Amino acid sequence: MKYKVEYDSGVTDGIKAIWGIPEGADVLEITPMGDVFVRLSDNTFQLISVTDGVVQDVTDDINEYGLPPVDFALGDEWYQLDAQAALSEEGFTLPAKACFGFRVPLFQGGEYSSANIEAEDILSYHTRVQALVSDDA
Repeated sequence: MKYKVEYDSGVTDGIKAIWGIPEGADVLEITPMGDVFVRLSDNTFQLISVTDGVVQDVTDDINEYGLPPVDFALGDEWYQLDAQAALSEEGFTLPAKACFGFRVPLFQGGEYSSANIEAEDILSYHTRVQALVSDDA
């Protein structure tokens, strides 16, 4: 993976607050595209996919393939390796406490292209996407 997201406890606490993640949960990883893997206190795992606008249980996949997963197809799905490669080729950089975000989210019809991607503050991106998800509910 080309990009590594730099974040601190303020970011992880903010993400948990934005998405209503319960006490005792641990943020395990934030992907360059802003998606977040969380381990809940009952040792189940969730993926907060800001890419797709969903929170989903990924316990079975993580138990079988690990994190990051040893399965390349799953790794590409979760970490969007093709997008990272394209962004790297175009010279995109990723500042601390930022992720790549879709200007128009994919779940709202946004294009999966570098023209629709920008580096954005992680908490700002999560706040924006969570509000859109709530509006769609």
